[in-house]
Amino acid sequence: GDKDKDKNEDEVIRQELKEELREKMAELDRLFALLSGDAPTLKATPTKSHSNTHDASDKLHPLSSTPPPHLSHLPHPPISVRLVDTNRSLHISVVLSGLHRDLKTLRSSLLHLDASTLEVDQLKALLKAAPSAAEQSDLASYLCGTHPSYLGICDPSYLGLPEKFFLEVCDVPCFDQRLSTLIFTKGFAPLATRAKDLSAAISFAAGAIVENDELRVLLLHALAAGNRLNEGTTRGAARGFKVAGLLKLGGIRAA
Repeated sequence: GDKDKDKNEDEVIRQELKEELREKMAELDRLFALLSGDAPTLKATPTKSHSNTHDASDKLHPLSSTPPPHLSHLPHPPISVRLVDTNRSLHISVVLSGLHRDLKTLRSSLLHLDASTLEVDQLKALLKAAPSAAEQSDLASYLCGTHPSYLGICDPSYLGLPEKFFLEVCDVPCFDQRLSTLIFTKGFAPLATRAKDLSAAISFAAGAIVENDELRVLLLHALAAGNRLNEGTTRGAARGFKVAGLLKLGGIRAA
């Protein structure tokens, strides 16, 4: 009677709950498999009604026979690529920060030999920051994705500031010679002015010596005293002396 009917209804509900629980567990297993990368991409399971019947069309099947590559095999890009040692990197960064211009503008100025907005000290600092052959080789291997420290990574956007500077100037023809030329050009006027000042000072001093009769008499007395002290030797009949010999006058003591 009624007890058997209630018992059958309870059994049906129990079976439906078991089926629903089984589906939830299967869905969780598939989700964990997808997150771990160990399973191919699957279609979502259609929602089933509370029934103990199974339809073969509701079963999961792969969309592709080729599973996607595991994410752990792909290289993880660093925050910033460093190809030079810390001290040199810091030095180059300070030099570039002091220029107050972007690297593209700097490269253009060097290509056109335009140093109108650069000082001689800045040009000398840039010359010291020029990439060496080894640094250029490291940069080339990184851009090819074969650098030992960054295998498989070749994106220029990951480069640090010094490395980006190397990238901009590596293809500038005769980079070191261009900087040396700009340094000489910018520094020529001050050097020429200093040379003129020194030349004028020497000319003035030479004129003062030639025209000073008292100095000439003093030198004649010094020569006579030297010949007297060296009398009887090969140095006792000197007719003059070298300018450097004047420094020895301070060491002469009265007899």
